Amino acid sequence: MSLNDIFEYYINDYKKNWYMQDVNFYAKLRAYSFEEKINNEKEINKIIDIILAKFKLWPNNFTNKLNLEDDRKAWADDLSNFIKDSLANISIDEGFAMKLFISKGMLDITKSFMNDSLKNEDLSLDDIGQAIRNAWIMNILQFMLDIKIEYTPSIFGYSMLYPYTDNLIDSDISLERKENFNKKFHKRLQGLDVCPSDKLEAEIYHMVELIESQFEREIYPEVYDSLLLIHTSQKDSLKQQTTYCPFEKDIVDISFKKGAASVLADGYLVKGILTEDEIKFMLGFGIILQLCDDIQDIQSDMDSNSATIFSLSAKGHKLDILANKLFRLIEHVLSHDINNIKFENNEKIVPFMQQCCNFIALDGIITHKKYFTNEYIKNIEKYLPVRSKFLNNIKVKTSKKFNKIMKKYNENEIKTMIGYMNAI
Repeated sequence: MSLNDIFEYYINDYKKNWYMQDVNFYAKLRAYSFEEKINNEKEINKIIDIILAKFKLWPNNFTNKLNLEDDRKAWADDLSNFIKDSLANISIDEGFAMKLFISKGMLDITKSFMNDSLKNEDLSLDDIGQAIRNAWIMNILQFMLDIKIEYTPSIFGYSMLYPYTDNLIDSDISLERKENFNKKFHKRLQGLDVCPSDKLEAEIYHMVELIESQFEREIYPEVYDSLLLIHTSQKDSLKQQTTYCPFEKDIVDISFKKGAASVLADGYLVKGILTEDEIKFMLGFGIILQLCDDIQDIQSDMDSNSATIFSLSAKGHKLDILANKLFRLIEHVLSHDINNIKFENNEKIVPFMQQCCNFIALDGIITHKKYFTNEYIKNIEKYLPVRSKFLNNIKVKTSKKFNKIMKKYNENEIKTMIGYMNAI
């Protein structure tokens, strides 16, 4: 079968799995005592306060001019070490996974990625953050596929396609211009020569060149088939923005394909060739990550009239059942479909991945608790490592504190800070 046929087969298989999932709550989560929640909150507050305090101490151009360079290097070294130590002691699994990933070089790769992305002054910090999250997923897949965790042209190129294409699609250019770009980009992914219309298009096509520098089209045709799949799925996902009621469009199909194709491309761009078992897992992993994003974005999707499984249903129904289905699908993918992929310390890394996905879903539920029944929220809260009130407040309070500090600096100076940290 072609990659397209395999893709369609397993998407339909996962859709059947979704509809067949039990509607009762089940997730591999442990309950936290009140004392544990309070201790976790104190630790989180302590870490945030220390980081914010360190940002206040950034040596600027008006202080210590004679030793400014040395002072900035010392500042960056101090903050980088604190963040590294804090990450290494995340308590989900007593820090095992984070320490392992750091030892494999993920932190150094992150720094290299950020240094390269900061060279483009047109990209915001949010853009860079979006790109680097995808790079992390690709690093984790390198580990799972028994490939050295390293920084590659494809990791940078594919991850940067996210903010570049989003910036073009979200810009104020005409619909005709956007459709014209999609056609040209499709041809470029097929390996055809196209002429960029502007600087942004040129950057996008350059990212494809970076991928081509690592994977020859004749040797790795499925790499480019996977890129065409994600491009097609993203185009189809635009239908979510013009859907206003259930059954108007097959939102399950659109959402599943968008998430599945994204991680499938991640997999091909780290290995070049995938087995069918690996393809199936990539698709399932992509689907649960997409659904976790969607449950996090319920309100923003409703505000922007973007139709997802959760945002459409929230208009007239409580979302308890859909959340339960998500928890069960996470369990299925990360307990069953992952079994055919063997990798180092999988007995510890797989539960860590499950916990991370479950916590993202829990956070989305608590953030949007008005769309769930009171009984459901009460049951869910015991599995949170902190109190729900704290979880809701910490985001707002931290954002306010950070914004207050950052008002002292413009975005270019913040990028300078990051540059010094990456040099350590």
